[in-house]
Amino acid sequence: MTDKLISDLAGGIAAADTDVEILLNSATTSTKETIGDILDLINGDVNVAADLASTIADNAVTLAMMAGGTDGNLITYDTSGDPAFVATGDATQILTSNGVDTAPTFQAPASRGWTARIPMVMELPQVITAYPSVLAVATNEAFKITGFVFPDGAVASILNLKCDVPDNLHATPAAAIVFKFLTQSAETGANTRMLVATGQTADAESADVDFTDETEATVPMPAAIETFEYYTQDLTTDPTAGDQLWCKIQRDPVDAADTYAGDPILIGAWLQIEVLVD
Repeated sequence: MTDKLISDLAGGIAAADTDVEILLNSATTSTKETIGDILDLINGDVNVAADLASTIADNAVTLAMMAGGTDGNLITYDTSGDPAFVATGDATQILTSNGVDTAPTFQAPASRGWTARIPMVMELPQVITAYPSVLAVATNEAFKITGFVFPDGAVASILNLKCDVPDNLHATPAAAIVFKFLTQSAETGANTRMLVATGQTADAESADVDFTDETEATVPMPAAIETFEYYTQDLTTDPTAGDQLWCKIQRDPVDAADTYAGDPILIGAWLQIEVLVD
């Protein structure tokens, strides 16, 4: 058997070297073991091959053996394929994929929901000179649309509307009233000046409603005749579920910002609420 120095084995162990014996001394005994026997003895969770390359057995690393980290962090891999961690998110955030070559992150969930539309009843107008009006559409005389005219001139036109707020929409944000107009003339770059006021009452309350003015708005009118125009007025105060919402809309044709010489017809209105789903 060939004698070997430990330094002779630094570059690896050849197959023939596994029979080389190493003297093991203790305080009381001396024994000789072959390198092959020593490798068999130490191989377990960590395997050492004859060339001194080591591998870790599957499932050998326990939680106690892992390096400490931050509570809530998750293990991932970076763009180089090296282990990395996902930083702890905030409460209610969810783990979100950011696509290929980007580590995931905790993010707020996307809003989900639907849009509720509650039709408003158009009632007897105030100071409207022509109501209601039936418009025979020029392109199809057999098709007629009924609505309330908001005429140009020297007198403001006011129309009252109302609807009941459904019980299942309580405390839902982003409420607005949408008005649907139909034009009767073609004017380029013309506007109407509209003012909306709202109030609400509960069933047991007096019907003497205090109205609150919303922000007065300049509404662009379409340049084409017989075209629909939608005017959305966001509400300062969201309506309360179960209450009755009252509304009045006014056109002020003498306002300098009202440059539309035509008479738009209001053919519909509805309370619009964005309903969010948790």
